[in-house]
Amino acid sequence: MPRIELKKFTCLGSFVFLFILCFSLVLAAPVSLFAAQEPELTLNVPATVIPGSSFTVSGTLKTGEIPLANKPVGITIKDARKTIFTAAETKTSTDGAFAEEFTLPADAPAGAWEIHVAGEGTYRMKTFSVGVPTTGVATASPASLRRGETVTISGTLPQGNVEVGLTIYDPNGRVVFVDQKKAAADGKYQFNYTLPAEAVLGAYKALVAGAGTAGQATFTVTAPSSPGSGGGGNGVTIPPSTKKDIGPAGGELSAFEGKAKITIPAGALDKTISISLQKIDPAQVTPFPLTFKLMGEIYEISPSGTRFAKPVTITLKYDSTKLEGIQEDTLAIYYLDEQKNWVKLPSSVDKANRTVSAQVDHFSKFAPLAAKKEIKEEVAPSFGFKDLAENHWAWGEIKKLFALKIIGGYPDGTFKPENKVTRAEFAKILVKALGIPEETTGNPTFKDVSSAVWYFSCVQAAAKAGLVKGYPGNEFHPESLITREEMSVMLVRALGREKEGEEKAAESLLFADAPQVAAWAKGAVVIAVKEGLLRGYPDNTLGPQRNTTRAETCALICRFLERK
Repeated sequence: MPRIELKKFTCLGSFVFLFILCFSLVLAAPVSLFAAQEPELTLNVPATVIPGSSFTVSGTLKTGEIPLANKPVGITIKDARKTIFTAAETKTSTDGAFAEEFTLPADAPAGAWEIHVAGEGTYRMKTFSVGVPTTGVATASPASLRRGETVTISGTLPQGNVEVGLTIYDPNGRVVFVDQKKAAADGKYQFNYTLPAEAVLGAYKALVAGAGTAGQATFTVTAPSSPGSGGGGNGVTIPPSTKKDIGPAGGELSAFEGKAKITIPAGALDKTISISLQKIDPAQVTPFPLTFKLMGEIYEISPSGTRFAKPVTITLKYDSTKLEGIQEDTLAIYYLDEQKNWVKLPSSVDKANRTVSAQVDHFSKFAPLAAKKEIKEEVAPSFGFKDLAENHWAWGEIKKLFALKIIGGYPDGTFKPENKVTRAEFAKILVKALGIPEETTGNPTFKDVSSAVWYFSCVQAAAKAGLVKGYPGNEFHPESLITREEMSVMLVRALGREKEGEEKAAESLLFADAPQVAAWAKGAVVIAVKEGLLRGYPDNTLGPQRNTTRAETCALICRFLERK
């Protein structure tokens, strides 16, 4: 090649060569060139949360513009006293985003709360306020209404086009309605809630939060008026036909157009007594389990405490219009025992006459109940849930437990991986994981777990196997969310290492929140950590009081099965 051409293009060639060299280095060693670029964590928290309401902590985890997918993120919340309220671990989605929902207790202390979030070596902290609702933000109309009527909760926020949330609590403190919508441009909002026919009577509380403020409204629910009821919310006045004298020869009392009938055989009584039947308002008795449905009227048969030498037959009519979503064969008569629990009686269903019958040896309050088809978990015919993608961090563990028939999904095709787990639910999962037969008979071990509830058999089995021992007062607290330290105790018992746990109670735990571990659970937690069942969070906390999700529980049970 002629030298003139080299001279002519020397500068241009040098520039091109330098450009190609730099570009090659970028392609060959991108890690070293961009090593200085650290992950970035964004955090979104609400400005104000009112006691008893739910809120979401969300954010993203990225390196520059590149999302960090399927990465663990630890969330710790401290209350106004700087005490750890709860801790949770979640994982980022494919776009690097994460979100976790929390619910404050009704007695949450007012003041500034802290949210600490850590992931991939990064850390962020933000605060939010918990305070008493401000007056004037929410009103309820009408202030007094009957069952079946609609109450309107409305008001004006100091800012428009923002999300506003509503939570309604019944007189017993139970959440009966939750909704969320966007306020109008002028800050105005409106929610409508129609009371069900079985709504509890009394004062309801509606809590509203949005735009950094909160409001509370109250309304009162009364029983609907009906001609000739005479008894208002305290029951229907007994007409003459609902009372009858029956003696040793036996007899029958039928009332309320044949909807309730008592048949007393000869020899059941040793003297003549006055038997009466009375309708009872559902709001005046212990609420039924949420997985059961009242299929007719509640009746009180008196005199209460009457005992019979021979079984007495009670026959109650059930409402065929309520059969939607009901397995008719699950219909049974339940009675209210001395501990105010609804107890199932061996019953027979007459589908032709729409009646259910049972034999009893005493009088009490009785009701026809049926199990709803959507009772807690129902295993789907094949694995695959519309709210569970294959890239979910616990997909493999959930699929494994599903195949082993230890856990299932819901009738609507969902798995609800972020739902929190109750003590009863965990007892059921553990009993299934261990292959322990469920106990369907016998007297209840705990006074707050009656034979009428769906988890009776699994809690009975767990108690018989020594996995659970309950609380003082012979209670199990089945509907309470289970904590990580409670899980640890049950798992260590399942491993047959409870005595070893007692010996290890003095050992140290190298976590920032180790003092939060209860003394009665310390040894079990030590073993659970050493066995890898319980793992810490990125901020070096263990979260012993934290409640776990269904997905997290599946991962924990899989680790347990590997070690078992």
